[in-house]
Amino acid sequence: MKLTVDDANLFDKGVAISYANSYLRVISNYVEGSKPTKYYYGEVYKGYYVHITVQDTEEMQAVEGDMYPSFDSITWQ
Repeated sequence: MKLTVDDANLFDKGVAISYANSYLRVISNYVEGSKPTKYYYGEVYKGYYVHITVQDTEEMQAVEGDMYPSFDSITWQ
């Protein structure tokens, strides 16, 4: 997944990770029975590998991470 964000603070790693976390939870909201929370991404990610990047509008990458099936968190690179 690739998320493009127009935010001057995007290259603050914490800001970029916050965008990625929110994005993954929003997507999970659309899966019946998933119920993401502040500390849980939702059922949709229990069986799928996710590779996510967050970039600015010029395609400069801010962060990149992987979430493996049944893992509770993203491994940021």
